[in-house]
Amino acid sequence: MPKTWVQYNKELPYLEDRQPWEIPTCYMRKSGPNAYEVVEGRRPSRMFLVNKLRKAVDRWRAAGYPGATPTSRELLTYWFDQSHPPVFGSEPFHFYFCQREAIETLIYLYEVRQFTDLEEVIDEFHEEYRGTLFSGEYEISEAMDGKRTLKRYFPELQQEGEQELPEKDLLRYAIKMATGSGKTMVMALVVVWSYFNRLREGSRRHADNFLIVAPNVIVYERLAKDFADGKIFHEFPFIPPAWKSRWKLNIKLRGDESPLAPGGNLVVNNIHQLYESRQKTWEPKNIIQAILGQDVPKDPARPPQTLLERLKELDNLLVMNDEAHHVHDDELKWNESLLSLHNSIPGGLKMWLDFSATPKTPNNTYYPWIIVDYPLAQAVEDRIVKVPLIVHTVNKSDPEKITGDNVVQKYGAWITAALKRWKEHFDAYQGIGKKPILFLMAEKNAYADRIAEAIARRGKKYGIEKDEILVIHTDSTGEIRKSDLKKLRDTARDVDSPDNKIKVIVSVLMLREGWDVQNVTIVLGLRAFDSPILPEQAIGRGLRLMRDVSPDRTQTLEVIGNNRFEKIVKELETEGVGVNTTKTPPPLPVTIAPEKKRLQYDISIPQTDFSYVRVYRDIEAVDVSGLPSIFTSDKLSEDQITLLKMEVMNLGVEVHQVEIESEYIELGRELVSYITNQIMKRAGLTDCFHVLYPKVTEYILTRCFEATLTDIENEELRRKLKELSIQEAIIDLLAREIGKATVHQKPITIKGKPIKLSETPRFLWRRKHIRCKKTVFNFVACYNDFEAEFAEFLDRADDVEAFAALTNILRIDYLSVSGAIRHYLPDFVAVQNVDGKKTFWIIETKGREYPDLENKNRTIKRWCEAVSKQTVGEWKYLLVRQTHFNEIKGKLQSIYQLIAYISDNRSAQLKII
Repeated sequence: MPKTWVQYNKELPYLEDRQPWEIPTCYMRKSGPNAYEVVEGRRPSRMFLVNKLRKAVDRWRAAGYPGATPTSRELLTYWFDQSHPPVFGSEPFHFYFCQREAIETLIYLYEVRQFTDLEEVIDEFHEEYRGTLFSGEYEISEAMDGKRTLKRYFPELQQEGEQELPEKDLLRYAIKMATGSGKTMVMALVVVWSYFNRLREGSRRHADNFLIVAPNVIVYERLAKDFADGKIFHEFPFIPPAWKSRWKLNIKLRGDESPLAPGGNLVVNNIHQLYESRQKTWEPKNIIQAILGQDVPKDPARPPQTLLERLKELDNLLVMNDEAHHVHDDELKWNESLLSLHNSIPGGLKMWLDFSATPKTPNNTYYPWIIVDYPLAQAVEDRIVKVPLIVHTVNKSDPEKITGDNVVQKYGAWITAALKRWKEHFDAYQGIGKKPILFLMAEKNAYADRIAEAIARRGKKYGIEKDEILVIHTDSTGEIRKSDLKKLRDTARDVDSPDNKIKVIVSVLMLREGWDVQNVTIVLGLRAFDSPILPEQAIGRGLRLMRDVSPDRTQTLEVIGNNRFEKIVKELETEGVGVNTTKTPPPLPVTIAPEKKRLQYDISIPQTDFSYVRVYRDIEAVDVSGLPSIFTSDKLSEDQITLLKMEVMNLGVEVHQVEIESEYIELGRELVSYITNQIMKRAGLTDCFHVLYPKVTEYILTRCFEATLTDIENEELRRKLKELSIQEAIIDLLAREIGKATVHQKPITIKGKPIKLSETPRFLWRRKHIRCKKTVFNFVACYNDFEAEFAEFLDRADDVEAFAALTNILRIDYLSVSGAIRHYLPDFVAVQNVDGKKTFWIIETKGREYPDLENKNRTIKRWCEAVSKQTVGEWKYLLVRQTHFNEIKGKLQSIYQLIAYISDNRSAQLKII
């Protein structure tokens, strides 16, 4: 039975231990009024290709990316298996799993399967909607003009229908990712992947010219901010350090009319700059012009070509469309312009990629070429966007007969509720330098003006001045009026800054894509939301997380609306979003910070330099003859048989067994290449395949089987190397040994000033937190009940003078069992005082066992010994396992007793190091 998750006003539903960079293993689903259940497995997708494709990519990932180019495998290892230093705040940087899955899926389809047309992809991965009133089959037909249509079942509409497919041999895929989940990051991953494959592999299939297209100026400016001068590629760990000298990408933004190089171009622009019609055909205005011809250009040095023409001269191009649900807008001529590029470039576009949170056609059906689905519900569970909450603070019927004269009176209660909620948010965030924003949607421009005037009159009560309110007028489609465009563009750039004074933004309809700031925490909707306004777009402008606010990423977006706003709730729930509704406002996050009155409990922790460095040149010096053998020579002659069992799917009844022997055996060099790449991945090595491959070959031929072999293509040897158990054994051993051999361990030395807990920047915390006395912080931040219980024990312990939860404050590097360099973040620090003698403890609480636990133990022991020698204090390490702590917690009154218990009860397996 799946466990039920019941909503409580004082706690938001969340999944324990969920990390956004790990593959999700469960999801939340509404099970009744104010109740949820946690369902094991991935959230099923309603997209046409995604469910089967996910499984294929999962298998491919687990197998170590076979079939991908060496460059792609090295990049995937670097991006997702290496530890990266912090980019924002103090937490190590990780790419989100949704970003990982997007680039992995693309590489799998492009490099491994090498599809050239969408029809091939549909044939293999299409969803079969069995159990519906429809057949679940699909049909592709081609008209006389070559246009293709797909007939299929649409689960989002619960009916059958038709959709147009891309042109033949136009490889077009769509990435569906929720607002705020990092579509721009995936675009950058695509650029780096394709660029280096063309450069390092000499692959003509990969592009080294890229075009990123935005639907409007607002979206373009957001993209330009990220890509200008290659900022995004330098700020985040996209490019392995050893490759940076070969990174020569030319960034072309709006206004740059210089010629394009033959390769290595990244053009970022909005679709209006691409129109073929921008180059106007010259026609004489009179008889004189007809005789004399066209005037000489005023600036002869300026290239006469349009951007579209310059792009057509390239020999390769990969196109990415941001907010791609606009592609089919007839007014934009987006589809027409890109098709002209495809038909002009030799061999056509390498790929056409659509990115959108809502990649739907004008008929409200999802694109059939969506290959990745990361819905808003998943983003909420992963805490990479704010948790949307519907707040009903006013129990009143919707007002009627609203006019510009009475709109404030009619909606007065709603406006007051929003202002009060905003004031509470403002007070909560003010202490950490963040300024929440109230975003209000009105029905008409006249209403927006009246509401803004009313807020200005009443604003002083809430700390809002007239010049802190921004009114944005839009037209009937939601586009910003030209008169307001510059004002919004300027504001959108820095509205999140504490120095920016805007606190309230009033607009008509929804501001369209591109206006995605982080600090919107209250949305007030004073209008009906009809079908053209998608539910996710209705709250999308406020979904992005504020950076450097809460280590566990739990933030809320409160959405206040009239009764008609319930349509949004219902539609979001069909998308799987658990929107919490409550009659009282939800609890705000607590601010955790040191307090002056608690300075007697301050603790200084020595800050040390990292002690592990990777030295790749040492690989050549590795002597494989000194490594142990794993198997005897008899292993080579064993038969390899695969037993298949066949069962009735829904009953689990076995109906057949058969033994088969594999008829295909990969080449020896292919098998060794795979093993080598897996060793690099497991040990965290990059850009050393050419040095490592000979060492792996030498080990297999001379040491692995206690026999000396001469040919890696030996059939008997190849059969053995194909066995997963043998591959795993070789990978484990060599990753561990070579990882150790290439790591230099430096002495642990004190570096700079110590870490004073009283100087820790304040942060917000939504998870478990408790009040304790003997800590410099106002609250103790806890990830689970065990940590909370242990904190309470430390607080009451007779010999504990002070303690604190470390929540990412202290990072110590260690060598993992796989040979990779990783970072360890301890749970607690405590000061024990016995008869005036102080002992400083680094404490780790463990509810589950992890493979790296012993390595962490040795590392922190070494750290404690080193800092004890270099400081006046004595530092020690304590590891406490939950199961055994639970047996004795009621008896313990001091750390001294805990140590005595460990000494007298070795079977308890609590360790002091």
